[in-house]
Amino acid sequence: MLFTLMRHAKPEQSQTPLGTRTAHLNRIEQTGIVRMTSPPIADGGMRGSVMALDADSTADAEGWVAGAPYTAPGLFDSVTVMDLKKVIG
Repeated sequence: MLFTLMRHAKPEQSQTPLGTRTAHLNRIEQTGIVRMTSPPIADGGMRGSVMALDADSTADAEGWVAGAPYTAPGLFDSVTVMDLKKVIG
């Protein structure tokens, strides 16, 4: 099943720590759950992330998010996981 992960960065958070980004990218590669990802852009900077996750259940998708390197440092104001209905692509 596909799920949408939306994370909104805190206003004061303009960049993520380099070590966190490296761990984040390694985890994406190792787990294979991410089908697409892109940062939303506002005011000339990345303001969070949007991901399409391929997981067996909402609980599995939420579990992946809970263990994500970006989740632990508290970089985001909000984190939302929802079902995703693929229409085109």
